[in-house]
Amino acid sequence: MPSSNYSGHFLEINLPLGVDKPHNRSYNVYTNLEKGQTMKNLQDYIDNRNSWNSFFPNSKTITFPLSQKTVDDLARSLDGDLSPENLHCDGEISQAEAQRKYNYYGRVIKDLENYCLNNWLNTPTVHEYY
Repeated sequence: MPSSNYSGHFLEINLPLGVDKPHNRSYNVYTNLEKGQTMKNLQDYIDNRNSWNSFFPNSKTITFPLSQKTVDDLARSLDGDLSPENLHCDGEISQAEAQRKYNYYGRVIKDLENYCLNNWLNTPTVHEYY
């Protein structure tokens, strides 16, 4: 049974594993029900990419299931996000905030790798991630 919490400015909706998120998402939550894992970070990253891409006409929405080309494009995008000037916002953020961003992108990469392994796709290399 879904539950919701209101905290400050955001309404948080908690859905059980395997249940689709609200329809404003461009795809379903992909879960590995046997292991009880969800690829939440990958999903959030893709939602953010789709949000930015919506500003550009003729841009494609990233949807599941991911193709090898889409996985490779996501890896290139992550490489760009992890470049020092982007990671540190040209020196405008603190080292702690840059580390939080780096850790987040690391979780996205791990989710992407797991997705590839579970779906017989080649796992791309993100060169900026050590």
